[in-house]
Amino acid sequence: MVASDLLVERTRIESDGSHHSVYEANIDHLDVDIEDGTIDVSVHVREDAAQRFSRIWSDIRES
Repeated sequence: MVASDLLVERTRIESDGSHHSVYEANIDHLDVDIEDGTIDVSVHVREDAAQRFSRIWSDIRES
């Protein structure tokens, strides 16, 4: 799920020096459309500022 950008993995360091992985959902929203017997699922992941800038810049360059 991390490789598909559905989860973000972070390392939490405890006061005793031990550490472990913590996972957080990276899904902004999920759309499910059912029409004429077909199911269409769209997963929308959260974007950080750098990803959002890159997407917007790419859209500008393509138009």
